[in-house]
Amino acid sequence: TENTKVFRTPMSTGRYSGEMSAITEMFTLRFQDLDEDDLFDIMRINEKWTTLRDIVREVLQKTGGKRDLKDFLESVEKLSPDKRGKISGRVALLRSIKEIFSHRTTDISEYLGPGQLSVLDLSGLDQDVTSYFTLRVLEEIYDRKVSGEFKLPVFVFIEEAHNFVGIENSGKLPLLIKKIAGEGRKFGVFLVV
Repeated sequence: TENTKVFRTPMSTGRYSGEMSAITEMFTLRFQDLDEDDLFDIMRINEKWTTLRDIVREVLQKTGGKRDLKDFLESVEKLSPDKRGKISGRVALLRSIKEIFSHRTTDISEYLGPGQLSVLDLSGLDQDVTSYFTLRVLEEIYDRKVSGEFKLPVFVFIEEAHNFVGIENSGKLPLLIKKIAGEGRKFGVFLVV
C-alpha cells in the first residue's frame, strides 16, 4: 500500500477505515485557481447561454484580485435583482458543492508518480461535477505526457465510462477521452474502460 493513494473529495460517500484510511487524501480545488471556463463547466453554463456567461464574467470582474468563493458569492449579491434572478439556479449549484473548495488545489504530482496507483473517488458528486474533475485530471495527465514532462507510461482506468462518452454526452470530456483512446498510446497514455 505504500505506492497506493486514494483521493476523495470532501463530498465523497465512499467509506475508508483501518488500513485504507492511512492512504486516503483529500482531492480539492482552490476557487482562485479556476478560470472562467472552469466556472462555466462547474456551474453547467453551456456556450449558448451567453447572458449567463456575461453575468459570471461581470461577477469575476467585480471580485478583482480577491476571488475566493465567499468573494464570488458576495459579488453575486450585489448584482441587480434581474441578473441575480437569472443566475440564481447556477449559484445554488455552486453553493451545493462548496465543500470541494479548499485553500489549495491538489497538485498533479500528488497523484501522478512513478510506480504509483492513484484512485480518484468521485462518489457523492453529481454527474456534471464528476465530469469536471475527470476532465481536469485527464487534461493534466495528457498534457504532461504530450509535453514529455512525465516519461513513464500512464494507465488510466475509467469506471462507468459510458457516463462520460456517448451520443447524449457532449463537451470537452468525451472529446478528450476519444482523443486519448485514439492517440494516447503514442504518448504513453493507455486508457482502460
